[in-house]
Amino acid sequence: MSKPEAFLKALLLKEYEDRLKTVSLLKETSVTDKKGRVVLEPDLKVRHKDSGFEYTIKKVIDDNDNIVITLRTPDAPRMRPASSHTHVIAGQEEEIVSIPDIDSSEFAVDKEEFEKNYEVD
Repeated sequence: MSKPEAFLKALLLKEYEDRLKTVSLLKETSVTDKKGRVVLEPDLKVRHKDSGFEYTIKKVIDDNDNIVITLRTPDAPRMRPASSHTHVIAGQEEEIVSIPDIDSSEFAVDKEEFEKNYEVD
C-alpha cells in the first residue's frame, strides 16, 4: 500500500471512529454535546422509547438554545407530490389539483421532550 493510500485509510478510519463515538453518545439521547452544539442531523433515525415507533429527523432548529426537532412519521413520504399538475388524455388537458399541503406526517418536539422520550436508533 502506498503512503497516500495508507494516509487516506488512516484518515477514513479516524473519521469513522469519531462518528461511532458521536453515535454512542447519542444513544443517551442528548440533543447537544458538552459544548452546547447540536449533534442531531436530518435523516437520522430515532425511536420513541415507550411505543417503539421509529421516526426520522426532518430538521433541527436551534434558535438561541430553544431547540425544536421536527420528526417525520414512519409512513411519511420523503418527497411531496406537486400541488397540481396537468393530465393529458387523448389530446385533452385536464388540471388535477391535489389536497392542500397539510402535513400530518410530521410533528415537532422540543429538546426536553426529545431527550426524555426518544433514543437514537
